[in-house]
Amino acid sequence: MSSTYYLACNVGLYVKTGASASYEASGCNQVAVSGQTIYLLTSSGILVSPDGGSTFASKTTSNGLGSNTCYSLAVSDAGLFVATASGLSLSTNGGSSFTNKNYSNGLASNVCYSVFALGSNVYVVTYGGLSVSTDGGATFAKKNAIVGKSVARGIFVTASKIYVLTASGLAISSDGGVTFSTKTTSDGLGSSTCYCLYVDGSNVYVGTSAGLSISNDEGATFTSKTTANGLGSSSIMGVFADGEKVYAGYIGGYSSSTDGGQTFTSTTLTYAFAGTTVIAKDIVVVSDGSSSSMRKSSSALDGGFNLSLSGGF
Repeated sequence: MSSTYYLACNVGLYVKTGASASYEASGCNQVAVSGQTIYLLTSSGILVSPDGGSTFASKTTSNGLGSNTCYSLAVSDAGLFVATASGLSLSTNGGSSFTNKNYSNGLASNVCYSVFALGSNVYVVTYGGLSVSTDGGATFAKKNAIVGKSVARGIFVTASKIYVLTASGLAISSDGGVTFSTKTTSDGLGSSTCYCLYVDGSNVYVGTSAGLSISNDEGATFTSKTTANGLGSSSIMGVFADGEKVYAGYIGGYSSSTDGGQTFTSTTLTYAFAGTTVIAKDIVVVSDGSSSSMRKSSSALDGGFNLSLSGGF
């Protein structure tokens, strides 16, 4: 069974199926795939391809986005959600048009860092904290404020837990976002500087500045993998997992594992212009026969790069 790799890179969307590989569109920070539709997060809005990457259309504030400064996106059966600097933008028609939700709709702040969508439930980490919707993003209720103030870099939600990447580690809630406990290097994280997050069952994968940290007990404890285990770099920008298959993006390429992340083989990515370093910021792998691979939001804020705070950000 063959697989198609989608890597959001600084130089464009890298798409690989079998021996065929190419760069599509322009530089991007995050990728989501749903059937034949591809969504790309860029530095000036989003790009939408309804035909598997053959063509892309740019979506900006002229299409209803709250801002062209977009930090994160997520896709579910309820629609497409984009976290922006001026609210959460929602599309129910594949990205053709958007409506914008803000503080007046219950969001803790108009500055939205990261979003995760699961069915009709939408989770948004804002500057003012975590906000949760149970009606497809129509209205929101404010939850914990701490995870927003510490600058969320990504969010992932399961049936029992909410995981939020912060500037000081991985925050985990078991009560719907009311309270959080933070995991750090004392719990096995390679570093408290965390760039990306993915959860597959009870397995939690956190890309850090000192390796890929893996938990097999829902985030209670972690062990870290580094270049000694075959990773191309110890600074992991993007991560994706499907059973025993684990994929990690880094500055210069990506690594893949078929044994749950115990060992890796790495692939170096090159670009047409000599001297250009390819940065793999996000990764999705779709296998043949799968009906859909709706990407859960893992990395945000430019894949952990150029993260900065200024004023009321």
